[in-house]
Amino acid sequence: MKYNESIDFLKPQDMADATGLTKYTIYVYIRNGKIPYYTVNGKIIRVKTEDFNQFLKARKKAPLKTNLSIEDLYEMTFTVDELANLLKVYKTTILNLIHNGTIEAVKIGKTYAIEGTELKKLKSKSN
Repeated sequence: MKYNESIDFLKPQDMADATGLTKYTIYVYIRNGKIPYYTVNGKIIRVKTEDFNQFLKARKKAPLKTNLSIEDLYEMTFTVDELANLLKVYKTTILNLIHNGTIEAVKIGKTYAIEGTELKKLKSKSN
């Protein structure tokens, strides 16, 4: 493939800033194959603007509701801080749940990304 300088590439932080998602959530989408990406020197991740726009179009939903249902939460991805705030518990509580295997999480850098479907596990264990 010939080099085409008119192709724009985005950094994960650019995508996070554009969407209001956390950078860690963007990395989870990349890691799960939902956003195609390229690497430079095996470490630096870049995404074609066109690919990112297609990802956004595929995920386009009705305007964000202020009162989310539990089903809406199952489709989201959270950092430890976000999940702790949502559940109104300490961050260490979430970390303990991850470390003892109650919920699964993907380690990204120094933090974790937790799929919303893990809330189902917590809900079923609390019943």
